[in-house]
Amino acid sequence: MDKCIHNIFIWENPESTICPFSWTFIIFMSKYIGMSPREKEINGADKPKVKYKPPQEVKPEHKEFLTRVGARLEEIRKETKMTSSELCKKTKMSRYTYYLISRGQVYWNSLSLLDILTALNINETQFFSSIKKKSK
Repeated sequence: MDKCIHNIFIWENPESTICPFSWTFIIFMSKYIGMSPREKEINGADKPKVKYKPPQEVKPEHKEFLTRVGARLEEIRKETKMTSSELCKKTKMSRYTYYLISRGQVYWNSLSLLDILTALNINETQFFSSIKKKSK
C-alpha cells in the first residue's frame, strides 16, 4: 500500500513504478484535488475550441477584381500543368479555400496569395501586371 500511495506524485517522479490501482486512484482523485491526468495535458483537451467564422461576403464593387485575380491564378496553374491538389499541398491550404479564391468568392489575405504565387513560381509584380481590366 505504501508503494501505491507514494506513486500519487507521478508528476514529480516520472521514473517511479506504478501499479494499475494507482492510475485509477490518481485519475479518480484528480477530480477532487485539482490535479489533471497526463493524458488530458498531452491531448490538449483543456484548450478552448475556436468557433468557426464563415468568410466575409464579397462586396459587389470588389467582385470583378477578385474574379479576375482568381481567373488569372487558374490560368497560370493550368499553364504550369499543376493540379489544384498539388498546389494546395504546396501552400498548405485546403482545396475549398483555393476554390473560393480562384472563383473570387472570398477575400484572400496577402500571405495566402503570396504562397500561391510562390508555389506557381511567378513574381508578384508580373502577376498583377498580367491582370487586365475589362474594357467596357
